Amino acid sequence: MAIRSIPLFPLNLVMLPKMILPLHLFEERYTEMLEYCVDRESAFGIVMLHGVDVTTGEPMYHSVGCTAEFVRVDPTKDGRYNVHVAGEERFRVLDTHDGMSFRMALVETFDDEPCDIDTLRPWTEKAGALLTRFLEKHLSKSGEELGDVDLPDDPVILSFACVCVVPVPINKRQEMLELTDTLERLQIVCGWLSEAIERIDDPAPLVAAQLRPMELVRFNRYHCSN
Repeated sequence: MAIRSIPLFPLNLVMLPKMILPLHLFEERYTEMLEYCVDRESAFGIVMLHGVDVTTGEPMYHSVGCTAEFVRVDPTKDGRYNVHVAGEERFRVLDTHDGMSFRMALVETFDDEPCDIDTLRPWTEKAGALLTRFLEKHLSKSGEELGDVDLPDDPVILSFACVCVVPVPINKRQEMLELTDTLERLQIVCGWLSEAIERIDDPAPLVAAQLRPMELVRFNRYHCSN
């Protein structure tokens, strides 16, 4: 655990450890945040939005988020930026303060609670097998093959790779970000993946052309960061 001060970037998404995320920065305060981070080699924090304060008009966001670093920065001719950021550590917001165009926060990072590796192993293997099967089935709908998949060895990172890929509501991803029990997260994502695989097997819902999954794109980006 560590306590530090970082810029906050509220977004309508959940950033996960080791996830690679493309962003387009156009608001002046967030282009200034980019310059602040690059100049100081500083991370920033992504937190999920959950509304707007009706009195102040300021965004309301969850108190648990994930730090991120800029790993690619491409300026555009009109002063905007196309960037890729990589998720790092989870944190809890302890306090916030203004003084710049963007909000700064005092945050404390945290990890999962320790867990016996032998207890985790069967669920890690199950999660890896289900994740591979899920991606294979998605691709087969459009006549493609998955090929070799090098899954993360770390049970924590594997659990977040599953959260990143499986199609669930955004609030469920936030719950998994906040959870500190690796075994419970693995068990939950195994259930989600099993249900998702059953839905793919259902002959009714979607035509194959609609099944080029954003989930696979997310996994490929996620996987590239490991």
